[in-house]
Amino acid sequence: MSPIRISLALLATTLLAIGCGGPEEQRIEEGPAPVLESSGDTAGDVQAFNACTVTLACPGGTSIQCGSLLGDCRSTTKSVTCDGVTRTCGPTSCAPARKSITENISVCYPSSHPYGRYSIPSPESGVTYTWSSNYASLHNNTGSYVVLSATSVGYFTLYVTASRPGCAQTTTFSADFYAEDAASCF
Repeated sequence: MSPIRISLALLATTLLAIGCGGPEEQRIEEGPAPVLESSGDTAGDVQAFNACTVTLACPGGTSIQCGSLLGDCRSTTKSVTCDGVTRTCGPTSCAPARKSITENISVCYPSSHPYGRYSIPSPESGVTYTWSSNYASLHNNTGSYVVLSATSVGYFTLYVTASRPGCAQTTTFSADFYAEDAASCF
């Protein structure tokens, strides 16, 4: 018998003797016992316990994983469970990314052609961008750019709400700009 098998046999005998020891006996939760498998070679070395690992690909490119030495592994479409411990895929967000707003042509007050032009660099495909502002009149309010007239000299804020069809989550972002007096613009 190999030294490893002798050690494991002694350990099992000791644990069995301790487990049957009287008033201090503790109840151990029942489950499948580890099974030793022979590697099949002539030395008789132990190959592995009856173990399992389960991995689940989650939406958004992440994954979760768990393992069990007892062979107690399960999974669903949203979670993995090993030895009674469950890990669940995190919530995925369908909300559009927060973007910046770029000034392409600055606006003057009173406004005249060309009006102020502002855009979203690298807009996401399939996302609807809806613009609004304080102290500016928008000539269009949907799309990846906006054309506007200032309603006074001074700072104004452009707000954008980004939404994706079929997603209840929206993303809002904003930027402040300055409308100069028309006499100093040209």
